[in-house]
Amino acid sequence: WYLEFLNDGMYSIRPLHAPAMALNVYYGGSANNTNVQIYTFNTNDSASRWTIRYDSEGHYYLNPFCAGNNSLLAVQNNSTANGGNVVIQNADYNADNQKWYLEKCTEEKIVVYDNDNNLYSSGQTFIINIGENKQLHAIYSGQLNSQEFTWSTQNDNIVSVGSTGIIQTKN
Repeated sequence: WYLEFLNDGMYSIRPLHAPAMALNVYYGGSANNTNVQIYTFNTNDSASRWTIRYDSEGHYYLNPFCAGNNSLLAVQNNSTANGGNVVIQNADYNADNQKWYLEKCTEEKIVVYDNDNNLYSSGQTFIINIGENKQLHAIYSGQLNSQEFTWSTQNDNIVSVGSTGIIQTKN
């Protein structure tokens, strides 16, 4: 998982294995024990936007924007079993099932994916038909603070690559 800062004080919480998805409150609900799921990320969807609070004891609290300030991400029924359900619950900063530990990833990694959630590794070839476009996205985790990427192609006669990762074939 990784946290993506959304430049307005909010974060999306995204799985590295499916970077077009995000942690999402089911149907943008706000009721106690509303289920949390992985769902296609949409920047404007309040169900996929989270604020993160930190306390002096090293705990993090994840607050879903769709539910206001009175709900937090929680493990339902304090479960410690594999497959325990994750929900939002009324905020209780003393409840252990609402406290999270987050660690910064020190391994440098770049994940490249397309709008269909296909992952691409370094040097991997993918097929794009003449006349098609493909949008690529990239996520960097590591020590650098920048999330800016430079997109390029090895052969400008075959495809063009825009600064935002759009690949367009040439006829």
